[in-house]
Amino acid sequence: MLNSSIAKEVARFIAGFSYEDLPRSVVAKAKTHILDTLGVTLAGSSTEVGKMVSRFVKKLGGSQESTLFGYGGKVPSINAVFANSAMAHSIEADDLHNDATLHVGGIVVPSVLAVAEEARAGGRDVIVATVLGYEVMARVGRAINSSFAYFRGYHPSSICGPFGAAAAVGKILHLDVGKMTHALGLAGIQSTGPMIGSGSLGWYIEFAKSAQAGTLSALLASEGFTGPFTIFEDKNGFCNLFSDKPEPSKLTQSLGRSFEILRTSIKPYTCCRFAQPGIDALLEIMKEHAIDHREIAQIVLRVPSPGVMIMNKPDYPKSFNEALSNGPYIIAVAAIEKGALMKEFLDEKRSQASIQALSRKVRLESDPELDKVYPERYPAAIEVQTVDGKKYSRRVDLPKGDPENPLTKEELEAKFVTLASYAINKTKAKEIIVLVDKLDELKDVRELTELLVPDSNH
Repeated sequence: MLNSSIAKEVARFIAGFSYEDLPRSVVAKAKTHILDTLGVTLAGSSTEVGKMVSRFVKKLGGSQESTLFGYGGKVPSINAVFANSAMAHSIEADDLHNDATLHVGGIVVPSVLAVAEEARAGGRDVIVATVLGYEVMARVGRAINSSFAYFRGYHPSSICGPFGAAAAVGKILHLDVGKMTHALGLAGIQSTGPMIGSGSLGWYIEFAKSAQAGTLSALLASEGFTGPFTIFEDKNGFCNLFSDKPEPSKLTQSLGRSFEILRTSIKPYTCCRFAQPGIDALLEIMKEHAIDHREIAQIVLRVPSPGVMIMNKPDYPKSFNEALSNGPYIIAVAAIEKGALMKEFLDEKRSQASIQALSRKVRLESDPELDKVYPERYPAAIEVQTVDGKKYSRRVDLPKGDPENPLTKEELEAKFVTLASYAINKTKAKEIIVLVDKLDELKDVRELTELLVPDSNH
């Protein structure tokens, strides 16, 4: 018999929640994150990671249940979750919950859509499950003060992701309170994700396994598998294992009265979020003072300490994926190309002598003043020195894409079309925008997923 526990309280909330409980603003925000994640995933299908994981799961065979986005064909839903989630993070453009320091969409959305497609669930079910996945995953991150996970050698998204996927998929499966509690417990005992994966393609498998583990947890719970129901508060449980300063009460505070998806940012650039306020600041300085990249003698980028840990790479990137988190390269390519959206990281750009030369003039530093506001904010300060000795500096605390500085509808759709076009034509991309906008009217989500495959002539 299940006694009272935090997991049970969260499960009770999930099981009892319905579409009618969602404020309109939350429904609208959910649609933007679903659309954004689909665009990122479609682009990701064209990467080395996307092609490899898609080929791999196709070789495994099995029932044709769920679509491989951007690649085509169907595989068992649990394997579609794995492949689509790997794709969703493979270009580093998936969304971010700031103070929980988590990439949520790339784990939750592929999990929801794969199982919803198999179950022929409707659009409203997808929206509710997505919101709940964001809610649970972000709250778990906040409960362990997940920014500290970086310093313990863990990637927060990977260790918290199974909970988000389990909650979301469990909602699609209509798990009752007892089975949902067990799903969360099973998710917690499968959490992993060492930071040592950064820089290798294994980095993206961490995300894929996180989504798959959460989906598996919900599917097992639906069959009667049990998990530890004190997964959050036990002395040997998740929160104490992954945090020096756990606050498990954050899992239930104001539950249902505030929504974490509203506190989640969308990236305008395909690179590490720590670099993005620096890009904003750099481009503002260069435009305001009419600085050409050939006039730059040195750039100093200051970011919170974890950002230096991730982005301070001494070597010039040898691959697309290395470039996405290489701070000097990101800043150099943004200065020269005036942007950083997918094509700026491909081989053609990385081979440019001008980008290579400027990247050697970029230095990263941590800044205690920026640490004070992280992770509630993702700030950066940048200093540009020109060859004639002039210095310009700027600090950005609310980068483009933050909830307080959101992308416009036009900017969001432009990002989607640009990224989706790596897998499908622009006509189909615009059809997807229309369908996601009226997602709550769809009776069967397959109307959407059948569009997420390449064209024969693309």
